[in-house]
Amino acid sequence: MLLIAEMIPNDDRTGPPQPMLFGLNMLLHAPDGDAFTMKEYREWLRAAGFKQVKTIRTPRAPSPLILAQK
Repeated sequence: MLLIAEMIPNDDRTGPPQPMLFGLNMLLHAPDGDAFTMKEYREWLRAAGFKQVKTIRTPRAPSPLILAQK
């Protein structure tokens, strides 16, 4: 089981504001920095052999948590 807590922009990369600002900060401070979309996380997790990938929304996190299970 894997739990990911990250700033996740929408698939069009047009919002929400916090993940977009986080992505900009990553681009400014790391050569390959970025904020990745839920679609990208799902693709990577499935390629790594995770069968179940779901999101958990919580009022305390700016983006949904990702829970993946093999």
